[in-house]
Amino acid sequence: SSDLEPHYRKGYSDEAFELCKQIYAGTMSPEQAAAYWRNVVVSTKDEWYASFRRQEHKDYIEERVPVLYREPIDLARLPNLDAYRQVMNWMAPEIETAFNQEIPVSIKNPKGLICIGKSGMGKTRSVYARLIDLNFKYRFKFTVLSAAKLVDTIRIQTLSGPDEANDYLKALVAIPILFIDDINQIQLTPTVSKYLYQIFEQRTVRGSAILLTSQLAGDDLIAKY
Repeated sequence: SSDLEPHYRKGYSDEAFELCKQIYAGTMSPEQAAAYWRNVVVSTKDEWYASFRRQEHKDYIEERVPVLYREPIDLARLPNLDAYRQVMNWMAPEIETAFNQEIPVSIKNPKGLICIGKSGMGKTRSVYARLIDLNFKYRFKFTVLSAAKLVDTIRIQTLSGPDEANDYLKALVAIPILFIDDINQIQLTPTVSKYLYQIFEQRTVRGSAILLTSQLAGDDLIAKY
């Protein structure tokens, strides 16, 4: 009866409740209801969700990835195909382990990644390709900053006041993946050094990944800073 419907309806979707009513009324057998659920309700919801995820992913990528790096990579034109494959495999073992253990994909303490090479070697393009892939498959969130953009924003935020600077720092610490492009181009000042150290230190403590590209390697990079 109508007065009992809210009680029995609790916990059911609209489609499930309607099927239950038809079974109870005898207008549909349990087998027919199950087949309808599988072939119509579930498939429709799966199709809708897949479409929603594609649009959600598209919007997310358009907000964060330059047009130049959204297109599929022509592997034949990559200077170092092996390095590209290594980048595309980044975090793959950790993700596979998480799925095998049937736990949510929330990777703790992933190893960071630094791509080193001359300009035009495909470092930035490869990292963007991996970030796009991780967002589409696993909904990983990321922030991308060029070295110049990071320095400029730190300067602007510190001029705005300590609260604004701290809020910006917290945002960079909290995002699951942080990608800093051309780290070797950062011009250090006492203020930039202070905030850059805090970003690296706090993300390391939290177990959050940092991705870097650099045209300088090893001793040359150390010597610069």
